[in-house]
Amino acid sequence: MICGNGSIQARPAARGRVDAPTACSIGSPEQKNEQPVICNDTARLRALLAYDSFGIFVMLRALSPYRRDAFEFIEQLDRLPTPGHVLKAMERALGCFGFEGFILTGIDRERSFDRQVLASGWPAEFFELYTRNACIRFDPIARLCRQSAVPFAWSEACYARERDPRALEVMDMAAQFRLRRGFAVPIRGPDGYEAAVGMAGVEIELPPGSPPAIHLMSIYAFERVRRLCGATAGCKPPLTHREREVLAWAAHGKSAGQIGEILGITKRTADEHTQSASRKLGAANRTQAVALALRDRIIEL
Repeated sequence: MICGNGSIQARPAARGRVDAPTACSIGSPEQKNEQPVICNDTARLRALLAYDSFGIFVMLRALSPYRRDAFEFIEQLDRLPTPGHVLKAMERALGCFGFEGFILTGIDRERSFDRQVLASGWPAEFFELYTRNACIRFDPIARLCRQSAVPFAWSEACYARERDPRALEVMDMAAQFRLRRGFAVPIRGPDGYEAAVGMAGVEIELPPGSPPAIHLMSIYAFERVRRLCGATAGCKPPLTHREREVLAWAAHGKSAGQIGEILGITKRTADEHTQSASRKLGAANRTQAVALALRDRIIEL
């Protein structure tokens, strides 16, 4: 799918809004054949993204100083009439980090790639080569997207160069089209649907606070494109009052046990309401359910 075989180096943000961490390599496949050595800044980034058990509230706190940018991007999505407009909006919002090519697509290795793509901002020639050569089957980035639940830098998708030459071919080919380094956001559906939002460029800068913002913006962008493409079901069953209450408290970072105490119900009952709401919203987990409920204005912060 989306490939880049370099490392992401954090440098001072172009906006001058925050100081970036010390520049470091995140395991470039050109330097290592096996697992990368992840530097302290990368380890902190991964820990920051592992927020699922705390709900969307922790994610919103982590967005600063990009909270306003993320919310403004999300607010405009419902007014965008086509997947192409959504791609253009992503380019405007995320181009400042160095991203040039974007794609929103399924990642089933057994299906033809071009039949899974919802929106593509890849170079046309690269898209054709990727599809014709069935690169989805060998792409290490797509492979990690199927295994991971959290976003990651492309250089974290490790492979052994000698044992996996097809993966090396895919990444080298992508680099020829200025898709050298990037960021991937795995998307999960309740029925096992697997997809991803990918973005890449030549030189990528991800200052502190930007990865959670990119993650949230990607989730909303994917859902908007999926709706525009008719890939979601029509009407969703309404949430009950209790389901809305549980999601609202989850949005404020409350655990199932805490929600149970607040509402006078057991932790198990709170979990059941969350699971029911997730099924109705078509969400894979609690965090996604909260995000969708906020987007559809079912709940408010």
